[in-house]
Amino acid sequence: MLKNFRDEAAAEKRMPEIDPGILDSKRLQLFYAAAKEGGFALAAHALSLSPSAVSHSVKVLEEELGCSLFRRSGPNVTLTRAGARLFPMVEELLFSMSRIKVELDGGGARSDNLTFTLDPSLLDIVNTGILPVFRECFPSSRIGIAFSENYPSTGPVDFHMGYEEHDGTNLVRRDLAEESLVACVAPFHPLANKPQGKASDLMQSLLIFSSRDTHDRMMTRISREGRVPPCWILPTPEITMEMARQGQGIAFLPNWLALPAIGAGSLVMLKTPGSLGKRKCSAYWKPEKPLSWVADAFLSLLSVEFEKRLDPLQG
Repeated sequence: MLKNFRDEAAAEKRMPEIDPGILDSKRLQLFYAAAKEGGFALAAHALSLSPSAVSHSVKVLEEELGCSLFRRSGPNVTLTRAGARLFPMVEELLFSMSRIKVELDGGGARSDNLTFTLDPSLLDIVNTGILPVFRECFPSSRIGIAFSENYPSTGPVDFHMGYEEHDGTNLVRRDLAEESLVACVAPFHPLANKPQGKASDLMQSLLIFSSRDTHDRMMTRISREGRVPPCWILPTPEITMEMARQGQGIAFLPNWLALPAIGAGSLVMLKTPGSLGKRKCSAYWKPEKPLSWVADAFLSLLSVEFEKRLDPLQG
């Protein structure tokens, strides 16, 4: 298990609703400037506006909030208790707005390029589910992808996508999805109509895996007295599933990939003794190199794609 992680998803954030009466950001900017400069005239001078424009904007903001934000004393102003509460929130908001402008400014120093590594079993969902949408959002982005079951020890990358059993000490982690393994065979396979599979059945069949990690975990569960059943380890879950469809053996697949094929009748799920286990797919990156806005958008798209594929399987 991973240790020493900072899990950024520790607390769920509620998505804001669209509010047609939301506060005007320009008025918030003028409030912030007046509070920082200590007067409407000084804020107006700093922003190349008239003092009456600043004063009027602050007055409208106070009416919208239903409270006084400043104590006025001649040309000077000081924050009321309500103003003091509002000030740090506005400061954080303006910082975020500035960051958005920098990130989206095509003429700035920002780069849309991404370099990341991923577990080979995730290639298909990235290729078919994420890249087409991502390229629509970021047509100028150049993407570099390398395969690795663990966070690379050398070379700069924006993030790695893999599974929590893999080594990632002192990395930041974002969980993307939790998947379950299922054992599948073709409808005409000898085990397809068995009411309950046994470990001995697995020992006498060809077992097909899409990763060394899945192979090692399953061998620990089913191998007996040093006996090891014949196994294939193939490059991707999709190839593994196709071999099962052809009747080559028993394929161990993530549920989000297998269950649609089972529903379509091209595969049959074996009833195995006990659960085959679950694992979390996560993204990892170094704390000294926070995610860029573009990398964050990529991972958000991947989370949505996992949810879409898993949603019909719930319950």
